[in-house]
Amino acid sequence: MLDSAQNMPHINNEAQFLCFCLDDAPDAQIYAINVFKIREVIYQEGDFAHVVGGEDSAILGILSIRGESIALIDVRSWLYDFKVDLKKDSAKNNRDLIMVCNFSNHIIGLKIAQVRQIIQRSWMDVHASSDYGIRGQKIIATTYNDDGNIIQILDVEQMLSDIFPMLGYHDALMLDGLERIESDKLVLIAEDSVSVSHGLKHIIGLMGLECKEFSDGEELIIYLESLEDIKGIGIIITDIEMPKISGFEVLKKIRSNPNLEHIPVIINSSMDDEANRQSAYKIGVDAFINKSEPDEIIFYLKQFLQKE
Repeated sequence: MLDSAQNMPHINNEAQFLCFCLDDAPDAQIYAINVFKIREVIYQEGDFAHVVGGEDSAILGILSIRGESIALIDVRSWLYDFKVDLKKDSAKNNRDLIMVCNFSNHIIGLKIAQVRQIIQRSWMDVHASSDYGIRGQKIIATTYNDDGNIIQILDVEQMLSDIFPMLGYHDALMLDGLERIESDKLVLIAEDSVSVSHGLKHIIGLMGLECKEFSDGEELIIYLESLEDIKGIGIIITDIEMPKISGFEVLKKIRSNPNLEHIPVIINSSMDDEANRQSAYKIGVDAFINKSEPDEIIFYLKQFLQKE
């Protein structure tokens, strides 16, 4: 079991990542996920999974953990655009290593091969994947291991979107006929996940608002500090975990700057636990919402921007 809230590294612009591999080779590529998104890592024994998707699915099947049914995902298949043959892995009799993740109000199991270690890194040492020529939306960022090898950090929100497209369909139904609001204020978004940023931009556009996007917190702060007149800024929506400057650090900088401190700030994070919420409100956030709840985004945009 992982105590992911221990020491709250995000408060100090740091994060902890669980490093793992998808095959047993000594030189296997190392991947990572923020420990806040991982509930536990377990060995699951026996013929527990059967392929329930098709050739374009990364779902191995359903496993039961203490009476709880959880979708089991083959991470390799997702990474390689569902081109990995799942049949040979769908029903093994040996002990399979499963990483149980809990984020955005969803619990999923990720089938992996080996766990390496937990590392703690400053967000200044975490770089956008594009900085190293890594294309696509599945590797959201990179950092380095102590031996100099690159660690690729997965965009698990993108994984959910790719493997469970019905979640997006549900959101689309909810947004049908969304009421526009009257405001000439600009919405600023700091979000390194392309899929999440796209979803926010879609909602904001449907409401008749304009927005400007930033892929990390540092870009947002540089932009804000460069403005001669900040009256046109209506609200800031920021993630917590981002390269260079975390959402908590963004919030600290805004609240400590007399020219910016009045701007409403929403934290939009998949790491929706009580410890993060309490820390955010202590620093001065106006609202803390879960990434899987677009209706909350709509509510707070209306609350802070709609003219009386």
